[in-house]
Amino acid sequence: IAGVSFFTGSFDGNGHTITLDGTEAGVFFNIGVGGEVRNVKVSGGVDAGNSLGFVLAVTNYGTIRGCVSTASVSGHLSGGLVYNNCGTLEHSYATGSVISENLGGGLIGVNGVGGSGTPGTIAQYCFATGEVTSVSSYSGGIAGHNNPQALLDHCVALNPRLSGNADPHRIALKITDGVNSGVYSNNYALAEITLFGAPVLGGAADNEDGADVTLAEAQTQSWWSDPSTGIWKDVWGDHGAGGLPDYDHPWVWDSV
Repeated sequence: IAGVSFFTGSFDGNGHTITLDGTEAGVFFNIGVGGEVRNVKVSGGVDAGNSLGFVLAVTNYGTIRGCVSTASVSGHLSGGLVYNNCGTLEHSYATGSVISENLGGGLIGVNGVGGSGTPGTIAQYCFATGEVTSVSSYSGGIAGHNNPQALLDHCVALNPRLSGNADPHRIALKITDGVNSGVYSNNYALAEITLFGAPVLGGAADNEDGADVTLAEAQTQSWWSDPSTGIWKDVWGDHGAGGLPDYDHPWVWDSV
């Protein structure tokens, strides 16, 4: 599938796992407008060297829903699930570590495109738990950059550590074109996350660092289902009986 320039069909993984062998190729190359990928889990790893590091797709112009990555990723520019989201990415998460020579994000490398931005780009009801390291540039728990008019909504950064050579943020660095900026709404981040080894102050649900949630809170079902946060309300409702079991328990993951 990675050889297809733009995938515009519908792919339902039905809960199956695709294991990557450590080479630079992820599952898809680009998911085109109208394309949809859902209900698939990806494990293993990607070592892209000087190329883009991605697990599910380099660029998503369509819809990704209900997908999980446990794969580790390294590359020149890297994202824990996709490198560039220019469509809809929802109800998904990534737990693998991300290492990037340039910018990197725990779930997405870049949300939206630069320049005048991408109205309609959204990543929502997602979380990431992997450590993110950027050798020479930006890093973020959810995305490296959130570009003008792109929205990050109800995302949770549960990464233990973020490091970068320039301005890392618990959610994502806000990019502005002088008129529009990246948009943030109802996002949370692990209070114990350290940036350059220090805790983060001033985080809020509508800014680059997200509101605090403690590790103890994030490991309970009650926090995720609390109406005051609304993080996981009705998230997996349309998966039906036989949906992916680990999707139903976002408060459980391997380690933080």
